[in-house]
Amino acid sequence: MQIIIMTRDRYLEYGLMCMLNGYRLTTGSELFDAGKRRLPLPEDSYVILCDRNLERLTYCMFCGRRFLVIPVSSVRCLTDIRQAIRRGAWLFGHKARPLTRTEMVVVFGVVFHEYGFTFLADQLGISMKTVCAHLYNAMEKSGLRGVSIKYLCSTADR
Repeated sequence: MQIIIMTRDRYLEYGLMCMLNGYRLTTGSELFDAGKRRLPLPEDSYVILCDRNLERLTYCMFCGRRFLVIPVSSVRCLTDIRQAIRRGAWLFGHKARPLTRTEMVVVFGVVFHEYGFTFLADQLGISMKTVCAHLYNAMEKSGLRGVSIKYLCSTADR
Protein backbone atom coordinates (compact mmCIF):
# COMPACT_ATOMS: atom_id res chain seq x y z
CA MET A 1 0.00 0.00 0.00
CA GLN A 2 1.37 3.38 -1.04
CA ILE A 3 0.23 6.62 0.60
CA ILE A 4 0.17 9.69 -1.65
CA ILE A 5 -0.28 13.23 -0.35
CA MET A 6 -1.82 15.60 -2.91
CA THR A 7 -2.24 19.06 -1.45
CA ARG A 8 -1.14 22.55 -2.38
CA ASP A 9 -0.58 23.46 1.27
CA ARG A 10 3.13 22.82 1.95
CA TYR A 11 2.76 23.08 5.74
CA LEU A 12 -0.02 20.51 5.77
CA GLU A 13 2.02 18.28 3.47
CA TYR A 14 5.03 18.49 5.79
CA GLY A 15 2.87 17.78 8.85
CA LEU A 16 1.30 14.73 7.23
CA MET A 17 4.72 13.47 6.18
CA CYS A 18 5.97 13.75 9.77
CA MET A 19 2.83 12.08 11.11
CA LEU A 20 3.10 9.20 8.61
CA ASN A 21 6.82 8.63 9.11
CA GLY A 22 7.56 4.92 8.63
CA TYR A 23 4.92 4.31 5.93
CA ARG A 24 5.54 4.07 2.17
CA LEU A 25 4.82 7.69 1.44
CA THR A 26 5.21 10.09 -1.46
CA THR A 27 3.76 13.39 -2.61
CA GLY A 28 1.89 13.95 -5.83
CA SER A 29 4.59 16.32 -7.06
CA GLU A 30 7.29 13.66 -6.54
CA LEU A 31 5.25 10.82 -8.02
CA PHE A 32 4.23 12.72 -11.15
CA ASP A 33 7.54 14.47 -11.79
CA ALA A 34 8.35 14.86 -15.49
CA GLY A 35 11.66 13.04 -15.05
CA LYS A 36 9.91 9.90 -13.79
CA ARG A 37 7.37 9.62 -16.59
CA ARG A 38 9.16 6.66 -18.20
CA LEU A 39 9.26 4.65 -14.98
CA PRO A 40 6.30 2.34 -14.48
CA LEU A 41 3.86 3.18 -11.72
CA PRO A 42 4.00 0.42 -9.12
CA GLU A 43 0.92 -1.81 -9.32
CA ASP A 44 -0.27 -1.44 -5.79
CA SER A 45 -3.16 -0.10 -3.79
CA TYR A 46 -3.05 3.63 -3.15
CA VAL A 47 -4.29 5.66 -0.21
CA ILE A 48 -4.56 9.25 -1.39
CA LEU A 49 -4.79 12.14 1.06
CA CYS A 50 -5.95 15.14 -0.94
CA ASP A 51 -7.67 18.51 -0.73
CA ARG A 52 -11.38 18.66 -1.54
CA ASN A 53 -10.67 20.64 -4.72
CA LEU A 54 -8.35 17.87 -6.00
CA GLU A 55 -10.76 14.94 -5.56
CA ARG A 56 -11.97 14.94 -9.18
CA LEU A 57 -8.37 15.05 -10.38
CA THR A 58 -7.59 12.06 -8.15
CA TYR A 59 -10.56 10.04 -9.38
CA CYS A 60 -9.59 10.79 -12.99
CA MET A 61 -5.92 9.86 -12.56
CA PHE A 62 -6.37 6.64 -10.59
CA CYS A 63 -9.40 5.33 -12.46
CA GLY A 64 -8.85 1.64 -13.18
CA ARG A 65 -6.53 1.16 -10.19
CA ARG A 66 -7.27 0.18 -6.58
CA PHE A 67 -7.37 3.39 -4.53
CA LEU A 68 -8.94 5.07 -1.54
CA VAL A 69 -9.37 8.85 -1.30
CA ILE A 70 -9.29 10.45 2.15
CA PRO A 71 -9.95 14.22 2.30
CA VAL A 72 -7.28 15.92 4.40
CA SER A 73 -9.96 18.03 6.05
CA SER A 74 -11.26 14.89 7.79
CA VAL A 75 -7.83 13.87 9.16
CA ARG A 76 -7.06 14.93 12.74
CA CYS A 77 -4.62 12.20 13.78
CA LEU A 78 -3.04 8.96 12.59
CA THR A 79 -5.96 6.97 14.01
CA ASP A 80 -8.35 8.72 11.59
CA ILE A 81 -6.26 7.53 8.64
CA ARG A 82 -6.03 3.96 9.97
CA GLN A 83 -9.80 3.79 10.56
CA ALA A 84 -10.53 5.17 7.09
CA ILE A 85 -8.26 2.52 5.56
CA ARG A 86 -9.86 -0.28 7.60
CA ARG A 87 -13.47 0.61 6.83
CA GLY A 88 -12.88 2.49 3.59
CA ALA A 89 -14.58 1.77 0.32
CA TRP A 90 -11.71 0.92 -2.02
CA LEU A 91 -12.41 2.06 -5.56
CA PHE A 92 -11.33 0.49 -8.80
CA GLY A 93 -12.82 3.08 -11.09
CA HIS A 94 -15.58 2.44 -13.56
CA LYS A 95 -13.29 1.87 -16.53
CA ALA A 96 -10.92 -1.03 -17.09
CA ARG A 97 -8.19 1.03 -18.77
CA PRO A 98 -5.93 2.83 -16.28
CA LEU A 99 -3.97 5.89 -17.36
CA THR A 100 -0.35 5.50 -18.37
CA ARG A 101 2.32 7.28 -16.34
CA THR A 102 2.84 9.89 -19.06
CA GLU A 103 -0.88 10.63 -19.22
CA MET A 104 -0.89 11.03 -15.44
CA VAL A 105 2.08 13.42 -15.58
CA VAL A 106 0.35 15.53 -18.26
CA VAL A 107 -2.98 15.72 -16.42
CA PHE A 108 -1.23 16.48 -13.11
CA GLY A 109 0.92 19.18 -14.72
CA VAL A 110 -2.04 20.88 -16.38
CA VAL A 111 -4.43 20.74 -13.40
CA PHE A 112 -2.26 20.76 -10.27
CA HIS A 113 0.71 22.86 -11.39
CA GLU A 114 -1.38 24.84 -13.92
CA TYR A 115 1.32 24.50 -16.59
CA GLY A 116 0.59 25.60 -20.11
CA PHE A 117 0.76 23.05 -22.93
CA THR A 118 3.88 24.60 -24.43
CA PHE A 119 5.78 24.66 -21.14
CA LEU A 120 4.75 21.08 -20.37
CA ALA A 121 5.81 19.95 -23.86
CA ASP A 122 9.24 21.56 -23.38
CA GLN A 123 9.61 20.02 -19.93
CA LEU A 124 8.69 16.54 -21.17
CA GLY A 125 10.64 16.82 -24.42
CA ILE A 126 7.63 16.10 -26.63
CA SER A 127 5.58 18.20 -29.02
CA MET A 128 2.59 20.23 -27.95
CA LYS A 129 0.38 18.06 -30.14
CA THR A 130 1.49 15.00 -28.17
CA VAL A 131 0.66 16.74 -24.88
CA CYS A 132 -2.84 17.45 -26.20
CA ALA A 133 -3.17 13.83 -27.35
CA HIS A 134 -2.14 12.53 -23.89
CA LEU A 135 -4.64 14.86 -22.26
CA TYR A 136 -7.42 13.78 -24.64
CA ASN A 137 -6.63 10.08 -24.09
CA ALA A 138 -6.61 10.55 -20.30
CA MET A 139 -9.99 12.25 -20.33
CA GLU A 140 -11.43 9.58 -22.62
CA LYS A 141 -10.12 6.71 -20.47
CA SER A 142 -11.64 8.35 -17.39
CA GLY A 143 -15.04 8.53 -19.04
CA LEU A 144 -14.88 12.33 -19.35
CA ARG A 145 -14.80 12.60 -23.13
CA GLY A 146 -15.87 16.06 -24.25
CA VAL A 147 -15.56 17.51 -20.75
CA SER A 148 -13.31 20.51 -20.14
CA ILE A 149 -10.11 19.95 -18.18
CA LYS A 150 -11.31 22.73 -15.85
CA TYR A 151 -13.94 20.27 -14.60
CA LEU A 152 -11.17 18.45 -12.72
CA CYS A 153 -10.24 21.64 -10.86
CA SER A 154 -13.62 22.07 -9.21
CA THR A 155 -14.84 20.50 -5.99
CA ALA A 156 -16.43 17.06 -6.29
CA ASP A 157 -20.10 16.79 -5.41
CA ARG A 158 -20.81 14.51 -2.48
